[in-house]
Amino acid sequence: GTSFPTCAGEDPDADVDNTCKAVQALIAAFDKLKGMGCAPIFRNYLPAWTDWYQNSTACVPGSFDPETKEFSDPNGCNAFAVCDILTTVLTLSANQARTGTCGTTAMLTVLSRSGPVRALQLATELVWTGTTRFLQTDPCPYIYDFFPGVQPLPDPGASLEDVCGAIPTGDCKTYYNIFIEGASAESTPAFIQTPGIEFMFTEAFATSYFQDVTGGCTPEGSQLIKPDFSNSAAVQAYQSVTTYALQYICKGMVDDDYTCGIVSNVGPVNPWKSLDNKSAKFWLSWPNMVPQSNNELDAAFNGTLPFGEVTNVLTQRFIEGLFCSVNPSGSLTISDILGEGAQASVPMGNAPGVPTTTESILNEMCAEADVNEQGVVVRLVAGPLGAGPSPDIPKPCVTGGEPYCDGATGTFP
Repeated sequence: GTSFPTCAGEDPDADVDNTCKAVQALIAAFDKLKGMGCAPIFRNYLPAWTDWYQNSTACVPGSFDPETKEFSDPNGCNAFAVCDILTTVLTLSANQARTGTCGTTAMLTVLSRSGPVRALQLATELVWTGTTRFLQTDPCPYIYDFFPGVQPLPDPGASLEDVCGAIPTGDCKTYYNIFIEGASAESTPAFIQTPGIEFMFTEAFATSYFQDVTGGCTPEGSQLIKPDFSNSAAVQAYQSVTTYALQYICKGMVDDDYTCGIVSNVGPVNPWKSLDNKSAKFWLSWPNMVPQSNNELDAAFNGTLPFGEVTNVLTQRFIEGLFCSVNPSGSLTISDILGEGAQASVPMGNAPGVPTTTESILNEMCAEADVNEQGVVVRLVAGPLGAGPSPDIPKPCVTGGEPYCDGATGTFP
């Protein structure tokens, strides 16, 4: 078996660091399970190219054939798994690479920061069993067939057209300009999906949530993004997550001793006076929704899809539940509800893009997290960060002390 230095150092009576003990336990668990004849369920995510030549992997030589995708030794890549887990967790370096999995990846990172012992335990469990004991629903089985680390990658000497085609997508052009052009063939390749624990985590938790709320799996959804990025938009459409989905992921990571609360001040974006803030916070976390149902919901509330033409079952249930909460007495007609909603300064479909926390609330949460082994995940609006200001997002005040105007822009109450 693999030996590891003692955690107590030279003083046997010194306090032993729990993270060090967890590292020892992880290594011992891998050795023990291998000795019992077990093999990692997520072993396909462990072979990884070592350079752009794509003729060798970070596995024991001869244990895995990249051409046939077959293992002669299903434990031949375990050393990479151990190294990848320790690096990812202990250096907070989970990397979503070129995927749209920032939300799920953030959950792995926050657990690694706030509870590295738990993160190491969860990672070990995920590699060997393909799930965690806390997940409410199993991940979709098709994800275990992927080989993200030995996916064919472009030749560093190739042209933009060779890599991305005659009309390159923005994603592929960015990938080429940053990672392909001028790259040394001996360097570590820029994976499109990160092999190892990060992609295991995102695929397992995302498809578990999808199956939990839809009752099934959609294999055409969570796939590997191709090297020319021709399917990146379709795949990434399945990878975004709502606040409620992040809470589901949190509950699948920890036991009942931990809470996975949502802190949100939804008052400014709640258009219905009959909807109390507790209910509004629930509905504006987009419960039991997936990207496809969110698309129909946005279209319905933005007026581009009549409510009578909504076909997604999750969207129908969401609308019915929301309207029931808005109108529990049944005294309002649908037209009344929509009319009141139309008076909102921020359209319902755009509400997720409006900040619902303040700097002081965030500081309080972070201060508490620092002393109580807790973590804080903040959802940011990607549009203004990546593509400049959006007309749907309120502009900062020019004069006042509040972060957003009180009506001067016409887009925020």
